[in-house]
Amino acid sequence: MGPSTETSVHYVTDARASEFTVQVFSGGLLSVLGHSPKIAIRDFSGAAEVDPEDIAHSSLQVTIKADSLAVRDDISDKTGMKSSAP
Repeated sequence: MGPSTETSVHYVTDARASEFTVQVFSGGLLSVLGHSPKIAIRDFSGAAEVDPEDIAHSSLQVTIKADSLAVRDDISDKTGMKSSAP
């Protein structure tokens, strides 16, 4: 993270009170499948250093544990593949 200034504000994520979801879009040859799965990220941490007077000097750091990723929607109907979502 960047250095703190007198005007910067530090924020930390609360993973227990947060939900982190990413939607993936395909392009090129894969776009014919027409699927944009939603990925749930269950184990993550993060922090932001925000300088409201100079937003360009703000920073965001997010750490995701790869084994906590899971597809949230059922993709089997379009691709023949089965989702690992519970």
